[in-house]
Amino acid sequence: MRLSILLPLLLPQADLAGSSELHPQVTWSLPGCGSEHGILCPGYLPGFMWNLARVKSGALSGISETEVRFLLQAFSECWEEKLLHRFYREPDVQYLPCLFRKGGAAGISVCLYSGVVQAPQSGIFRFMGRGGDVMAVRFGERVVLHASGGETVGQAVRVETGKLYLLEWLVAEWNPGAAQQSLHTEWTVPGEKSVRYLFKTADCPAPEAGEAPVWNLFHTTRDSL
Repeated sequence: MRLSILLPLLLPQADLAGSSELHPQVTWSLPGCGSEHGILCPGYLPGFMWNLARVKSGALSGISETEVRFLLQAFSECWEEKLLHRFYREPDVQYLPCLFRKGGAAGISVCLYSGVVQAPQSGIFRFMGRGGDVMAVRFGERVVLHASGGETVGQAVRVETGKLYLLEWLVAEWNPGAAQQSLHTEWTVPGEKSVRYLFKTADCPAPEAGEAPVWNLFHTTRDSL
């Protein structure tokens, strides 16, 4: 869905913070494990998880790791969500106050988080992703990071305060064992060393040491999926 189509629908939602009557009681996933029940914070970024080992009906898909890599490469090039639609999608929405996930991989899992955000400051930065067998970021309808494991720094991005940008973060895992993924911003500071912050859309304690500026979030549902 194009950002130009989303904006007229999203802008009226910008003043929702602070009114509990407008926010239903929900249960959301925590960055580590477990869940929390309460009033959904407007700053919690929503996402869905697909299990590529199964198709929509729940039957085994028989997909191989090589086929998964080709599929995700194709997805990052065209960013067409319909490429995932034949696979089984978990019914519960996941909500993250910051882009940090930790937990064991369950089969071949693909998570996609999305929102319309507003930068905490004007300037130039790059996304820096850690972990994940495959990770990709689309920002302002442009793929600015695509990585296969390890730590990767993406393309330079310029933002201005007051403007809205579409953010989508995709993480795929299939290796067993503990898994941890995070997305940071690395800001260019003239005359100084660059600084890195964990990407946050809610004012909450970060799972990593240090403070991080909060990005305003205006979209807490994912209608296009």
